[in-house]
Amino acid sequence: MQNNALTLFILMFAVLFTACDDNKTKDTFTGEFETASDIQAGTNGFTFYNLSNGEVVSDSNSTNWDIGFKDAGFEIFIITNGGVRGPGNGGAVLLDVAFDEILEVPANDQFNVEADGEYAINPAPGGWWIYTGENPAYEANHAVLPKTPHTILVRTANGDYAKIEVMSYYEGNPDTSSPEFVDLRTRPESGYFTFKYEVIN
Repeated sequence: MQNNALTLFILMFAVLFTACDDNKTKDTFTGEFETASDIQAGTNGFTFYNLSNGEVVSDSNSTNWDIGFKDAGFEIFIITNGGVRGPGNGGAVLLDVAFDEILEVPANDQFNVEADGEYAINPAPGGWWIYTGENPAYEANHAVLPKTPHTILVRTANGDYAKIEVMSYYEGNPDTSSPEFVDLRTRPESGYFTFKYEVIN
C-alpha cells in the first residue's frame, strides 16, 4: 500500500508541475542571430518567409511560412501564420524593448493571434515603424524608419519562437543619415525588408 501511495503521489506531483509549467516557457535566446536582407514585400499580396530555413516561400496555404510582408503605403503589414491568415500556430507580440534585451520567451497568452480586422502586429505608424513626415527632428523627410527600440516576438507556424528586429525598409539597408537617403530623388526603393532574427527550435 505504501508503494502504491508513493507512486500515486509522484504521479499527482508530475501532473501538477506540468500543468503549472504550461503557463510559461523556459526557452531562452542565445544571442546568435541571422540577418535577412532585401526581402521585397508584396504590394497586392504578401511575400511569405520561413524563419527556420531563411527562405521566401510561395505556398501560402501551408505551414511552410512563418511571417508575411506587404507594403500598402500607410499600412505596412507583417503577418504571422495563424488565426485567420494561415493554418499554422502563429502569433506575435510587439515590444518597445531592444532586441538584445529580450532573453526569454513570454507566456503563450501574451501572443496576439491574427483575427478578422485585427493583426498580431500593428501595421500602422507607431507600431514597429515611424513616418517622419516633415518633422525637423529627422534629417530625412517622408521616410519610414524602424522605431527604436522595438522587438517583434513571433510564435512560428509550428509553434517554435523567434525574435525579430526590422533594421531597414529600404533596398540595400542604406544609411538613413546619408545625403543620398535624405534626398527623396536619390533615396533607395522602399518595400525591401532587412531584419535580424533568432529562432528557438
